[in-house]
Amino acid sequence: MQIAVWVRRAAIFAALLNIVAIGTHTYFGHKFASGGLPQLSGTMAPVAGVSTNGQIVAENSTRPCHIIRYTSIHCAYCRRDQPTWDRFDAALTKNGCDSTSLGPSGSDMPQNAATESARQFLVAVPASFAKRIDLFATPTTVVLDRNWNIVWSRVGMLDTSDIKEATAALGL
Repeated sequence: MQIAVWVRRAAIFAALLNIVAIGTHTYFGHKFASGGLPQLSGTMAPVAGVSTNGQIVAENSTRPCHIIRYTSIHCAYCRRDQPTWDRFDAALTKNGCDSTSLGPSGSDMPQNAATESARQFLVAVPASFAKRIDLFATPTTVVLDRNWNIVWSRVGMLDTSDIKEATAALGL
């Protein structure tokens, strides 16, 4: 009889603990999605790696600016953010930036993505690059100047004012 009472109490405690964990997870998930995390800063080396079609890509560092997008085809926030990202990417590449998309693993990138000189999709990057920038949440967007200094970043979904902020940070 005593064991049944303790098992019931343990089950109630476990259920309450799960409710707290789910609430905490939901809170931080929404905070990440709304760009509530600190901005990235610093300088990094040009990004290079292996594209979705297996080509080795060396970054063209002669462009006036660079965009790095950390994304995943499996990320619901990334899919919801896609129209805003497309406008953001088009606005900055129109001003001469190159654009690189990469994901947590090779299976996170679209396998039919065409790599061009100004736009590339990488499935693998060198460990030295990964250590230089702390990409831990999808989507993350980072804008760098000609010298690979981070001038603007957003962890989470983009909003309509981000194009203006990023272009202003680049002086465009």
